[in-house]
Amino acid sequence: MDRDAPQNTLASAYTKVQSRATARRLHHTRQRLAAYRHDLLVSLRLINRIERDSIQAEYETWVGEENAKCKKLAVVLSDGGVVKESKGAAGGASAELLKRIGNGGLGDVKSWYGEYCAACRAEQGLLEMSLM
Repeated sequence: MDRDAPQNTLASAYTKVQSRATARRLHHTRQRLAAYRHDLLVSLRLINRIERDSIQAEYETWVGEENAKCKKLAVVLSDGGVVKESKGAAGGASAELLKRIGNGGLGDVKSWYGEYCAACRAEQGLLEMSLM
């Protein structure tokens, strides 16, 4: 017997009235379960899309913040390591970093800046390209 057959065909396969009523209830229950299952799958897809978009937005924000830090450090490094008074917490952090390492470690900072900030700029470029 085909359980996916239309209700009238399924119920008519039984001779007893009770059996036909049970078959109709079973068919109706299975249809409701299928509808619930479909709604659940649609909801899970929506939740996954929202989560993916949230993570992407958070990543884009992080890349932007890292690029801002790199720009501020570039200003400090462009002055040959001369620390100037800077407004804002990030500028102060860059100045504090250079004070701590002194001029002896300036080459290491420039090397790190070259690698890390180049990667930041590349990521920013990829993000901008994907938005176009």
